[in-house]
Amino acid sequence: MKTRKIFIAHSWTDVGLNIQTKNVAKKLSEANEVLFITQARIGAVNIKVSDSLSVVEWPNKKPNTWNDLVFIIKQIIKKRPEVAIVHFGATNIFTFAAWLCRVKYRICWLHTLSEQYFLDASKKSAERGLRFRKFVYKLATHVVVQNEYAKLDAEKNYGIEPKKIVKIVNGISPVPNVSGTINWKDSIKKIRYIGRLDYSKGVDLLIDAFAKLANKYDKIVLEIVGKGIEEDALKSRAKKSGHSERIVFVGYFSNYEDARRFIGGAYVLVVPSRMDNLPTVVIEAMSINTPVIGARAGGIPYMINDQKDGILVQPESIEELTLALENIINDVEFRDTLAISAKEKFDLHFTMEGHVKNVVSFLNSLN
Repeated sequence: MKTRKIFIAHSWTDVGLNIQTKNVAKKLSEANEVLFITQARIGAVNIKVSDSLSVVEWPNKKPNTWNDLVFIIKQIIKKRPEVAIVHFGATNIFTFAAWLCRVKYRICWLHTLSEQYFLDASKKSAERGLRFRKFVYKLATHVVVQNEYAKLDAEKNYGIEPKKIVKIVNGISPVPNVSGTINWKDSIKKIRYIGRLDYSKGVDLLIDAFAKLANKYDKIVLEIVGKGIEEDALKSRAKKSGHSERIVFVGYFSNYEDARRFIGGAYVLVVPSRMDNLPTVVIEAMSINTPVIGARAGGIPYMINDQKDGILVQPESIEELTLALENIINDVEFRDTLAISAKEKFDLHFTMEGHVKNVVSFLNSLN
């Protein structure tokens, strides 16, 4: 690939998908000049990672102001990038500026399914957010999705032309297997959740399912990590269940490795989302031999093969979730078989190396 100037807008911190994008930026900088514009604060106006990779902060952590628009337009005019890549919160303002300044390739990652807008916000706010995003995607030359569900959503609900859609799955780097050192037959079985404490994530359903089993099994606990607008309501729900001493709200991990160790130390990780695209926690669990019970919602069924490398349940079904939990609690060998198969699937489909290779290959294919 010829040397190009490439802009990437995401967050320069070692958390989840940020790490993925940082690895892409570093790989691209081996043959191109890359400017990474970060929402997360880096403690400096800019950082020079190498001769061909620099990191600068948006004026605001949430880049949606006039100052942010002026800032990115000046950067584009100064450096004249050929490629502009954007993830998450900067999508609207960054893509508009890239279109306005006629950047040749304007590539948006679609992380949020259209239905998700209506689960965690008022109808008016959700409609406004979706309307803005649909408009911005029309300005993009390419939109990247992670699975077939998101592809259909992109076409049907975002109105994106099929020829503009590219499918690239996410990838992460694994960490050492923690759960493999635990004798689960003699240990407290730790049922764990990690993620946002918002309505769309369905943590209330998990609390209710656990409460149904708590009287029957004394060697199980539910541990919840995260923060969100539902936190107080969920704590109240746990208290009313009568099992608050075994439903533990751990807090929020600012250190990503602590979060991954939490996942690795789980007997089973539960992802009870009402709607989700491609939850990174599922991939993280697979990478470290932790089986997942996930809702059959959005893109999750494209990640889990039911009863082979994980368990799928109907979204909103406390009964199915309770039964799935009880089955895996009673069968440690089944649990371990799922974990082994999940790790094999991770190695085939969700590695960091595979993701970076696919992104670079896609960019190479542009003219």
